[in-house]
Amino acid sequence: MVGAIQLIGKDETGKYFLSKQGEEFLSTIEQPLHILSVCGSYRTGKSTLLNLLVDAKDAKNGFDTGSSINRCTQGIFIYNKVIEKQSKQILIVDSEGLNSVEATAEHDNIIFCLTLLLSSSFIYNSVGPINDSSLNNISLISNLTKQLQQHSNNDVSLLMPELVWLSRDFALELKDKKGDQITEAEYLELCLKLTGIPEKDSVRKSIIESFPHRKFEHLIRPVTDEKDLRDLSMDKLRDSFKKEMDVLKHNLFSNIKPKKLQGQNLTGKTYISVIKSYIEAVNKDGVPKIKDTWRML
Repeated sequence: MVGAIQLIGKDETGKYFLSKQGEEFLSTIEQPLHILSVCGSYRTGKSTLLNLLVDAKDAKNGFDTGSSINRCTQGIFIYNKVIEKQSKQILIVDSEGLNSVEATAEHDNIIFCLTLLLSSSFIYNSVGPINDSSLNNISLISNLTKQLQQHSNNDVSLLMPELVWLSRDFALELKDKKGDQITEAEYLELCLKLTGIPEKDSVRKSIIESFPHRKFEHLIRPVTDEKDLRDLSMDKLRDSFKKEMDVLKHNLFSNIKPKKLQGQNLTGKTYISVIKSYIEAVNKDGVPKIKDTWRML
């Protein structure tokens, strides 16, 4: 049955593991992998977004969603069908929502770290325009890049995927302070412009330095009636949202690159080795060791 399966979980002892089902699925893929993942705060529609990307009619054929305050995805999940676009083998990955009251900051950091390092294109899902609050929500990058730099001989930016900052329920016109129209790329760079305030600039610097390849995408609110958000069905989506979603899918699938490690394309089997190495390091001291992972391939 086509749908989402667990890729990485956490057992009762607090140790992370690669699921048997996930390993079996990955082992069948011999072509270079393109890994598209999404991360962000819990209950912000990440799983719904991915269901739209894979054209799943409902959660039974895609990623689990819900209308309550409780998180749906726990750990890291993967869609068990390869998406073939433009001769690319694309895998879709969903991660547990950040900032849940049910999870610790350490757990959030590990999920964020694993999702980031296992991706070739990383969607950061946020709601509304980019502001200090949304930038603070991605502050995990600051600590993560420092930790990775200590465990790698490489420039951290070489390990990072392309960053796609996706703003949901975005209804603002893209204009600068003078009222002139600007592009999505210009909007992102304006938001990342240094302010001269150290505590604000630390996150901005981390994003700028860690993600030389970055872009901004946005989607309007999918429905007009608040009640429809609780049970979002395809027939209730606004036509304007569908058009923006089509543009987003085209941009994501057209621009995604193969997942590489030290310049080598990863296939299903080598990707499994990378995942196992990262998990082993995380279970030992909380930080994946890139050098050790490369030696295993």
